[in-house]
Amino acid sequence: MSASESEAHAHLLYESLDQYTKERKKGKRPSVILTALIVLFLSSAGGIALAVVLMVQVAEAGATSLSRDLVLFAASMSILYIGLHIRGARKDYKRIDPGPPQLYGHYLHASALLVSRVGIIIWITAFIATTVMIARALIPSEGFLGKVPYLNLMLCIGAIPSFFIISVTIERNRTPFATAAISDASFLTCRVSEFADDIATDSSVSRQSSLQRKQSKTTSILTVQTGEIFRYKLKSTAE
Repeated sequence: MSASESEAHAHLLYESLDQYTKERKKGKRPSVILTALIVLFLSSAGGIALAVVLMVQVAEAGATSLSRDLVLFAASMSILYIGLHIRGARKDYKRIDPGPPQLYGHYLHASALLVSRVGIIIWITAFIATTVMIARALIPSEGFLGKVPYLNLMLCIGAIPSFFIISVTIERNRTPFATAAISDASFLTCRVSEFADDIATDSSVSRQSSLQRKQSKTTSILTVQTGEIFRYKLKSTAE
């Protein structure tokens, strides 16, 4: 076994260990996604409930109607996304092919990406509209209507970061829907197991290469010693 091959095996083992460490650090990602989903669901449910209360109990919402409608639309898109995410998490979906998922027939993933992007845009629009409305004092100073914009603002602050985290995750990761308490436990740990197997394989190859080098050196030494002994015997016989 040459020195270049030994260096190649050592480099491969180092890369496997490094990747294994990164995967272990990513083991917390499904829990983070679960937390983000819960926060998004609570914000969306609160937005829908608040909009229904305003439509039922308040005859004239006035300037708050724009903020209410935007939050209601954003919350509805979020609920739709949560349904798609749970569907993907239960299916243990794994992204294999690079590029847009719709090109390979992965329409669930493509739909989730589309809904998440549109949902984030609507939440940001609702946040901006609510902020402008509060800044320009376009809301009633007293009563329940005066508190609605601030409630909508809190809902937007809770929904936007969580939705952004989820959107980035499903766009960049091979297991976009991996979520704690929803996906199978075996699916959540298979990535780490795969890299552990790779490391074990690389270690076995390295040990085998090292053993072969030692055997080669030993054989060379024995061969040299045997040759010297044979030449010595021939010389003794000739004398």
